[in-house]
Amino acid sequence: MMQSLHTPQNKVEGRSGILFLTKYELASKLNVPSARSVDEMMRRRKIPFVRMGHRTLRFQLDRVLEALGRLEVRAIG
Repeated sequence: MMQSLHTPQNKVEGRSGILFLTKYELASKLNVPSARSVDEMMRRRKIPFVRMGHRTLRFQLDRVLEALGRLEVRAIG
């Protein structure tokens, strides 16, 4: 039985122990509809990402959440 490319076994851990997520894993963690939502955030430079090769991208959840936190619109009053 073949495993999906998007299973947790494919997570990459950096030298410092920081876990890097795939686009699909990040979409799941952020509770957005699809990986296309992550693509759009990347295209608009709303979230940071690491390019590990020609087509390989990874994300650090803590840095993504920090970047999205800076986009928060605060209420007046």
